[in-house]
Amino acid sequence: MLIFQAIAEADMIPIFFDKTGIKGNYLIAFNYLKGQSWKLTDQYREMINLLFLDSGAYSSSTGKCVISVSEYLRYLKLYGHKYDACFNLDDDFNNPSHNLQHQLYLENGLIGTTTRPIPVIHDEKNPFGEFAMYAGMGHQYIAIGSSGSRASKDQLLEQTKKKYPDVKIHLFGNLDKYLLEKHRPFSADSASWAHQAGKGGGIHYWRPSENKSYQFNIGGRDQVRGSQHIKKSSFWEEIRAFLYDTFSYEYNDLFKYQVCWILNFYYYKQYEDYVNSLK
Repeated sequence: MLIFQAIAEADMIPIFFDKTGIKGNYLIAFNYLKGQSWKLTDQYREMINLLFLDSGAYSSSTGKCVISVSEYLRYLKLYGHKYDACFNLDDDFNNPSHNLQHQLYLENGLIGTTTRPIPVIHDEKNPFGEFAMYAGMGHQYIAIGSSGSRASKDQLLEQTKKKYPDVKIHLFGNLDKYLLEKHRPFSADSASWAHQAGKGGGIHYWRPSENKSYQFNIGGRDQVRGSQHIKKSSFWEEIRAFLYDTFSYEYNDLFKYQVCWILNFYYYKQYEDYVNSLK
């Protein structure tokens, strides 16, 4: 299983790589590409393992930006080959037929190239039927949209594993530990590393001795609700040693947003390794 960090700023990549030497898996939405495309596909490419392009469908569907399918197609024709994978512009989560039209438009426009967008499932009434349709079209990599309940995704993953065991699955915007550990999809992504880092210094910590994750805050008005202050942890000395030995960080460094997201990036790599070690 691969965990992709959903990013909005390409310049995060060299900062994390210089600190850890880890080539991460990154996903960026089309609407965040302005001024950053060349950095991702060329300047920083050797610091990246896999690079995925999201269409920006979520932002488009919520009115945060306007993305036309023809605009997206033009970019994919020119630069789609520089990404390891890209996704359909599935910008109407309540209309699978609309998303299918976009899928076919992009596929037809990209004939003769090596780029074929990954379709995204949203049909809440019959998600397995939508999945089966795309599998029948020859898609060997299909994404499951971020909307919908855990129970519905659990059922869909059970069904697809039985019927289409060779089709790779991507979970969009979802790092639900129950789903990841039970089903181990091919890939998943989330921007939770950034959301947590921006809320009073929300930090994820992986404790190898327990194979368990913890969430802490470093205090402040906007601290993560329900999380414990990191210095009040019963194993604070262990955490402090980890911070210094791995990153040369002291406690005061944690008040820097950049430090928090580096730690969260690193945590998700540790968690990815753990999930992949499960039998």
